[in-house]
This record gives sequence, structure tokens and C-alpha cells, in this order.
Amino acid sequence: MTMAAAPAGKRQIAISAVDGKLVLDKGAIKVINHGERDGAMLYDLSVFPPREVGYLAMPTSLAGPPQSAAVSPDQTLALVTAAQKTDPTNPARTVPDTRVTVIDIASEPARITQTLTAGLGAEGVSFSPDGSMAVVANRNDGTLSVFCVEGKTLLQTATVPVGDSQCQPASTAFTPDGATLLVSATVITSYPSSMWPMVKSKRLDATSAPASNPMAWRSHPTASLR
Repeated sequence: MTMAAAPAGKRQIAISAVDGKLVLDKGAIKVINHGERDGAMLYDLSVFPPREVGYLAMPTSLAGPPQSAAVSPDQTLALVTAAQKTDPTNPARTVPDTRVTVIDIASEPARITQTLTAGLGAEGVSFSPDGSMAVVANRNDGTLSVFCVEGKTLLQTATVPVGDSQCQPASTAFTPDGATLLVSATVITSYPSSMWPMVKSKRLDATSAPASNPMAWRSHPTASLR
């Protein structure tokens, strides 16, 4: 579950992503469907007891940290990632998924506006403090997917390698000034947790950002946190 702090007098939204395709049966995880029961619950925490404000069917996954859902700083958008899906060729197992769902939580009722494609095993997601950027950690291909936020629309602008393809990046977090992104990795490599300095172009969209380098990232870790 993830939530966003709200100014006085405004809703404080919490999102709980629910994986409906997996069950625990006698200590073993079993796949029971193709994800048709996956979804997200939305709650308003500004009242007591908390009030359920909606449910939306969407792909999601048990795999992943609590940061598999994120709410934008202005509380207009929410993102939910899906790290796994049922294998289309073998319904008894799961395979990495790539989908990221965009929810307009400012509308009444909340509604899905986009389904984005990140990397394999899309897990931890976070917004930058100013809400202009969102980053998804892709566990199964060792990359970050970077999205520009234009109003209520997200546009993918870069894919950034993290360490090597085996490092399994799991979650992301921006520093309060938005200048640095921290990325945690599941597998111990040369950089088990790294800090990435970033420089954004003035405007990140399809018309003004060069296709070859839509974001000016220094794509190497500058520090390792042990």
C-alpha cells in the first residue's frame, strides 16, 4: 500500500494493489487464474474510519516492494506496476510483466487513463518531488524506465541500465531536491544500492527531446551505499 500526504482540508489517498492470480496453498504459491482478479483499492484517509473510494481492475503483482504503487505530489495521478503475469503458454506459472497503469485519482470516480510499457519485471515506482518525472525499476532486465509527466499524460523518455543485467533493481526514491535518484538492488553486485545524479532537459516531450538522448542522464552510479 502507498499513500500521499495531503494539505489540510484535502483528501489523503492510499492505494492498495491486490494480486488476485496467486494463492498460498499449504505453504506453496499457486497460480489460479490469468489475472482477471488483479486490481487496486483506493481509500481516503482524511476521514476516520478510512473510506473506500473506489476499485479499479488492472494488472498488478504480489512480487515487488510496497513502492509498486505511487501517488503524484499533487494527488492527481497514481501509478501501479505489474512485475509478473500468468504465463500465456503455461497457466500454472508466472513470467515477468512490463505494464504500468496510470490512474486519474482527481476525477470522480477515479479512472484508468493509460497503460504504459516499462521493462521486464516492473516493480518499484516513484515520482520526482515536483511531479514532472516518474521512474520504474525493472527487476528482470536491470534497467530503469523514465517517464515524463505532462499534465495527466506520461511519456517514456529513457531506459537507463543499472549496474549489470543481473543486479535486479527493485525500488527507487528521489532525494527531496529531486536532483538524485536512489536505486536499491536485490542481488549483491558492485553497486548494491546506488545514487544517480540527473539533469533534465527543459521540456521532455516527443517534439523537443532528441530521440537519441531524450534525457541527459549520467548513466553510472557515483556512490555505493553499503
